[in-house]
This record gives sequence, C-alpha cells and structure tokens, in this order.
Amino acid sequence: MENEKGCTPHGKRQDKVQSPRATMKILSSSERPSALVPDQVHVWMARVEDSGRRIEDLLDALPPGDIERANRFRFEEDRLRSLLAVGMVRTLLGGYLGLDPREVAFSIEPHGRPFLQESLNPSGVDFNLSHSGDWVLGAFALGRRVGVDVEWEKRELPRMEKIARRYFAEEEVAHLMEVPEERRHSAFFRLWTRKEALIKCHGGGLLVPLDSFSVLEDRAFFRNGSDTRAWRLSDLSVEGSYRAALAVEGDPAPRIECGEFSPRRWGESVSRWGSGD
Repeated sequence: MENEKGCTPHGKRQDKVQSPRATMKILSSSERPSALVPDQVHVWMARVEDSGRRIEDLLDALPPGDIERANRFRFEEDRLRSLLAVGMVRTLLGGYLGLDPREVAFSIEPHGRPFLQESLNPSGVDFNLSHSGDWVLGAFALGRRVGVDVEWEKRELPRMEKIARRYFAEEEVAHLMEVPEERRHSAFFRLWTRKEALIKCHGGGLLVPLDSFSVLEDRAFFRNGSDTRAWRLSDLSVEGSYRAALAVEGDPAPRIECGEFSPRRWGESVSRWGSGD
C-alpha cells in the first residue's frame, strides 16, 4: 500500500533482488489487537521520538524488573527505547493471549532467542523484536517462527565491501558489486537486514554461517545440513533512512499486516485486557 506509512514494500528499489510477494494491509487502530490467524504476520512499528512524551503510559504494563533494567541506561534515549520495546511486546502479547501484560512470561532458547513460556501460549504465538535509532519493530505470528530486523542505513561503514566478501554468499557479493556505487551502501543494508531477520527467525545465532544461505530471492534455503525448511523474506518500509526486513518460517508466503503502536492508546486499555472484556 502506498497510502500509509510503515506498510509499503520497497519493491524494485534494487535490481535483481526479488520484491516481496506478501500482501500488505493496514492493521486496525482498535484498542486491542485483532486475533492472529494462520499464515498471517502482524508487524507493529513505534517511533521513539513520537513516543517519548507518552512512554509513562506504558509503565502499568511492565513488571518492576523491566523498569529497573531500563533505568540502568545512562542516556535517556536508550532508557526510552528499552521501555518502548518491552512495553510494546508485553502489551501486544497480552492482547493476543488475553493476559495482563505483566503476567506475560518469557523463556530463552539455547542461542539466546526469547519466546513465550509454553504454559501461557497454547496457540503457539511467536514474536520477534528489533530496534535501531528512532524505531522499534515487533513481528507476531501464529504457529510460524518470525524474525524482524531494522537498521539505520546512513551510518558510516568504511569496510562495507570487505564485510560483504567475508560474510555474504558468493552470489550476494556479485549482486552487490553490480549495483551502481551511489546505491551500493543502501543495497548492502537491504541484504544485511534480510539476513539478520532470517537468522533471528531461525534462532541459531552465531552458529549459523551467514554465507550458508542467500537472500536474493524472497524464498530462501540453507545449503548445508539437514534443515530443509523454506524461509519467506519481505522488505518493510520505515520512514527515514532505515532499512527493515521480515523473515517467516515455511510456506506459503504470509499475509503481512502493519500497524503503528501508540503508547498512549494501548496504555489506556492495558488494565482491561486481563479481565475478560
């Protein structure tokens, strides 16, 4: 869609990389998130700058430990980003599961990927979170693993080509070198966010070689080992000089619905979510 921020695929901005085939639509701005259904992904976006004045509205959604961890940050921007990220995840998961956000409990996979405790999650909701600079993104799906990544693409990267040659698949490096130099920096971050999103979706962390798969197509596979799953990739549009990507485990291509998370709107309804209303 071209008429709403945060929900426009990048499309053909870079030659040869497949544009996402996933359907994009706008999430409802209702108080509570609509129910997740199979083969659908909800992507919520929140801007730190816009949310800073309203971040206190989310505090009722957070247990004391989350607030204490955020308050350890030295800089106010980092504190606000931490509160916004954990507040958004808890609030939305509480809405999907019908729980008080403070009752949402997490576990950690062997390589550091967080997930919902199984006792609270009989329907199999999966989530993933990413933040960079002024943006926080969260992805949520039912019965399929998801990964999301956002990066500020204007930061200096003097060893970009060296990084690509060391970590990217051969065909990705060849593609990058074919992109005109004035667009190569942006092309690098498009590939990088797609690879990061897939790694986060997979959950293997640093044990997964970045050159063991290619993200030039919107359907990726690992080349080695016994993992034969397909991984669906889509680019996400974020305002400003940012790149973002989404990865989803398995087929078919998911329907992607995007929404803008507002701390004030969601914070006002938090207290009612666990009451069965």
